[in-house]
Amino acid sequence: MSKETATPQTNLNAASKEVLLRHVDQKVTIRGQFSLRGKIGPYILAQSGPIYLVPQGNFTWGDAHARMEGRDVSVTGILRFRHYPDDGISSEARPHDHFYFEAEKATIELSGN
Repeated sequence: MSKETATPQTNLNAASKEVLLRHVDQKVTIRGQFSLRGKIGPYILAQSGPIYLVPQGNFTWGDAHARMEGRDVSVTGILRFRHYPDDGISSEARPHDHFYFEAEKATIELSGN
């Protein structure tokens, strides 16, 4: 039995959270609408929700990214997932679990569609 492997050409935009979880730590491409205005940071909107672009160090979102606002893009990179344990904190006060790409290592391009 072979493990399902995502390639950069695999379109996971319509994937459920469960499918996305199977592709964590794999290189994938996700297409969606880009926004710089997310709660955690810039994101692309996939069917399962926002997939964030989170800087791990010193990273600046420039004019090129601002011109992508509201447009369809393709993001290729290693898909990551951040889980925040309950720890007795109310769900309203705790950050939400989320999928993300490391901004410095992801490639963001306008979709050709």
